[in-house]
Amino acid sequence: MDHAAGSAIANQVSKQLRRLLPQRSPIERLPYDLLSSICHWILRTGRSDSASRATLLRFAVASASFFEPAVHVALRDRNPSVDPFIFLEWKYSGSNLHSPGQYVILPHHSSAQPQHVYLALAPRNHRRLEFDPGTDEELSWWWTTVAIPLEQIMHAHISLSDTRSPWLISPHCRYLTISDGVDDDKPWPVYPSSVQALTLTNVRESMNIVVASFHEALRELSIGLASIDDDDALSDLYNHLPATLVVLKVLNHDCSYPPDLGNHSCFPLSQALARLMHLTVFHHELLFCPTHVVYVVDGLARAVAAGKSASMRSLELTVEAELDDSPSYIWPARQKRDFLIDNLSLNLDMYYGPGLVLDDYTSFLVGFIRAFPAPRRSIKLDAPSTEWHQN
Repeated sequence: MDHAAGSAIANQVSKQLRRLLPQRSPIERLPYDLLSSICHWILRTGRSDSASRATLLRFAVASASFFEPAVHVALRDRNPSVDPFIFLEWKYSGSNLHSPGQYVILPHHSSAQPQHVYLALAPRNHRRLEFDPGTDEELSWWWTTVAIPLEQIMHAHISLSDTRSPWLISPHCRYLTISDGVDDDKPWPVYPSSVQALTLTNVRESMNIVVASFHEALRELSIGLASIDDDDALSDLYNHLPATLVVLKVLNHDCSYPPDLGNHSCFPLSQALARLMHLTVFHHELLFCPTHVVYVVDGLARAVAAGKSASMRSLELTVEAELDDSPSYIWPARQKRDFLIDNLSLNLDMYYGPGLVLDDYTSFLVGFIRAFPAPRRSIKLDAPSTEWHQN
């Protein structure tokens, strides 16, 4: 057989195979990296985080081309809104159906930690069709979940109020969320030193338990406070902040607090900021006097004077205070605020004395803003209107 005849036969076979095999659409033929970017876009554009994960996992089973990039993106999702692992007694019924994107744990009789969890996909029956709980057909475990080795799960979410779900943390976990506060009667989760980002929500008192768990590899810390007994609790937090932090957020989760909060802890806060040489994001929502920002500015400037080179990518402060009739504050001198800010956001929740006049309030706002270096990209100021004076 000559070469021309062989080529003709090969072309015939190729054409027949193309007719037999299902044709892939243009999107299915996209490169893996581009499909992965589409999956990231799906994960970040939904009406809610859980809805976005569900959409992504439905996208995963729409085509064999989408499955690997979609599951990979879902596994690497570090969003703290991902719910804790669900402990599920599988019964092949719609009553146990959970949203795609959830992690499911099957009951096991061993006391050892399970080695696998199951990522819920779009619910399907044994024919790989969409499961309809209104029919007699069974939900297929094989086609509805995918087994994931626990060591590949880079994030974990622990709810201290949920006693049914086991606390599962991968030995290689990087992103950890602990929700629903602190309870002296419950043990605090022990997490590996691999955790780089720690998110705590609704923390209530017992700050000593929280700070004792910090380790020196921590790079991001977000702590939402729901209750503070005294100002010493904040001082304890600031004194134990790891020097490796790049992101620090102290958030107000409908916090109840004493009237003198910040009066004593503002100096430890300034000291902490001065030694955080890698900090680029700082958000604080529990400042209760305009002069507290002076301690923030002073601490950030002293870090630069000590050799810090990274600029502040984001500085966001919320100040709640009552202005006197004639507010007078000493703002930091120019050389005391010599550091770089990319994005500055200031939220002022102010209450006025009955004798406060417009000129005093305007002077206060100008002085307050000038306490900070001029941001290089954006500034946002949310302050009470001056219309109250026009009546």
